[in-house]
Amino acid sequence: MERSEKPKKYKSMVKLLDDPQVKTWRSVMSAFQGTLNRLEAGLKEDGFHVSRFQILFYLYFEGPLAAVDLSRKLLVTRGNISTFLKRLESDGQIEVCPSSPSPKRPFYMLSENAVSEFEKVFPKHVKRIQKFVPIFSPAILKQLSKLGEG
Repeated sequence: MERSEKPKKYKSMVKLLDDPQVKTWRSVMSAFQGTLNRLEAGLKEDGFHVSRFQILFYLYFEGPLAAVDLSRKLLVTRGNISTFLKRLESDGQIEVCPSSPSPKRPFYMLSENAVSEFEKVFPKHVKRIQKFVPIFSPAILKQLSKLGEG
């Protein structure tokens, strides 16, 4: 097939884009990507990468957490999160929680330094969010939450 040729089912596939739920899906995905890009740029100015910020966020608000819990929240493999955790631990950002149920499956918590650093960055992050994210009605927020539940 030449580059200028369209596949046989192209027209029927394009019609699927007109479905209201498909339009919603595309809008949600576009909003997610645009929001992530804008917030990532702001976090970089503060010396953070999104992945590091997300780990600190979850450990600050929901920690201590096991690596498997963090990997599920971040939608990454257990192996990927292990690499991040090792780096954060060597940087003194996280530490093993003394009350971990098992040394083989430790729970992680933020170090005092990381708590202080996160508390400086998070309010700036919230201000960036407030500048461009619209306020949704409770009904829309409920629908979006249901989408997130899978």
